[in-house]
Amino acid sequence: MLGLFKKRLKPTWQFTKPNGWIWRALFIGDEYLIGEFRQSSERKASFFLLNAQTGALLWDNFVLTDSHQKPVGDGWWVGMETVYEGLVYFHGYYSPNVPEHLGIWAMEPSQKAIKWVRPDLGYLCISSGKMVALRNVLVEGYAERSFLTLNPLTGEEIDNFGQNAAAANFLRNAAPSLLAEQEVVLSEQIAESSPRFAEIAKLAKDATQGTRVIGAFDVLEHHGQTIIGYHEQTNQMVTNQAGARVLGLNYKLFVLDSKQNVIYSDILGELMSGLLVDGFFVRRNRLYYVKERNTLCAIDLP
Repeated sequence: MLGLFKKRLKPTWQFTKPNGWIWRALFIGDEYLIGEFRQSSERKASFFLLNAQTGALLWDNFVLTDSHQKPVGDGWWVGMETVYEGLVYFHGYYSPNVPEHLGIWAMEPSQKAIKWVRPDLGYLCISSGKMVALRNVLVEGYAERSFLTLNPLTGEEIDNFGQNAAAANFLRNAAPSLLAEQEVVLSEQIAESSPRFAEIAKLAKDATQGTRVIGAFDVLEHHGQTIIGYHEQTNQMVTNQAGARVLGLNYKLFVLDSKQNVIYSDILGELMSGLLVDGFFVRRNRLYYVKERNTLCAIDLP
């Protein structure tokens, strides 16, 4: 327990963006990290680019626009698909009422330059060096899906499968997951039904003095270290999204060494009205998390 107040680790870097929340981040090789930032009150989504090693801001407040310089998806219905060979791919939506992705925009991040655009297509995956996409077509008056592949670097069409969904699904099933491509490891949820729950609960209580833990533990084991996150109930009332008064939750994060000493700790969210999901992850030997929704933190692990 003595390790609780002796933090030997410190953040390698932190990046804060106020007045909104950091929604998502993708790594572009080892050099860049691109983040998605959302401001719900203004219904605005924008993107920023960091040096992945240092956290230095390279550019900020990028808004994806169409050929008429109008924000795609009214500036809100837009997001990131994936990263491939140094390019990042964005998407829009068919409409706010249809949560299916439509449109592919490929950006070269260091120049903040759009390399190619296919606003008529929906992204499916990248497999065997080809981007698999679809478009909606009319066949005898009925809407059907047509499948094709593109060169991910140029947007040029390679194969046209027509309505042959099996050919597209073959490539899709062979495609690696985004987590695997990003080399990201998420935590495992250890719920009460898990055989490990009693073990983790005791570890959290002994090592972190965790009390009033609500729900599951988030656990990630990395090179002999154990990273634990959990929600701890407070005595203070807060208002949730439905307008009801509930007891606020703090989400606490701890890194334990092989001797179960705490070598790092932080509070990711205070007096929250709901549960935090996927609060942290590890990529290679670095721990990442978002604190209070707007500060991205990176910690190099021993």
